[in-house]
Amino acid sequence: MSRKGKRKDKKNTPASRWRAILGKPWIFAGAAFGLDLAMLAAGLALSVVKLPVEYTASGDSIERSQPLAFFGVTAAVVIALVCVLVGFIAAGAVLKKRKAVRLAGAAGLLIVSLAMVGGSAFMALGPGVKSRQSVSYSDESRRMIVEETQNSLGGCTAAFFLTGTDKTGEAKLVAETGLREYCTGDLEDRYAVSWLDETTLQIGFEDGTTYRTLSFEVE
Repeated sequence: MSRKGKRKDKKNTPASRWRAILGKPWIFAGAAFGLDLAMLAAGLALSVVKLPVEYTASGDSIERSQPLAFFGVTAAVVIALVCVLVGFIAAGAVLKKRKAVRLAGAAGLLIVSLAMVGGSAFMALGPGVKSRQSVSYSDESRRMIVEETQNSLGGCTAAFFLTGTDKTGEAKLVAETGLREYCTGDLEDRYAVSWLDETTLQIGFEDGTTYRTLSFEVE
């Protein structure tokens, strides 16, 4: 009776229960996959819902608020949690037979999770900025800041901001357009800014082999 009692107690120890949990890799794999799916859903939702961005002039450049900065932090935390879960799967593989199969599965899960979390961050935050340059044009009461951006995928855009004559202050995005090529020369020489009347601004610039003009109403 005493021997059976000792064996029963041994099976109910925290160590034995923990070993039993480690022997069930689908628990950790399911948790990791659930986190991945949640991140993908969040990234897709944030790519559709555009949060407002505040712009501030700082000299001839523009500073932006980062309403989605929290998502980058969240993605980093999720990756850390996934690494822990995969570590549990690997630890369970060491305690069981067919170690190679389980370790390969853990490695595959980690790769898939990193791809899914990275994809969610890309959907929410978009491609990173490879290069950015700006120039300003001003009159007596207003200043136009033209900013060109080249992203990490090679796409180029030009954004036009209206602000006061002070070097710092709130700026308003009045127009944005895609570009065929990023300016590699003097940015100031590329754009011609003129007022058609008191409320209509016109901007002309060369884009590849085409000369383009944009005009828009400003308050």
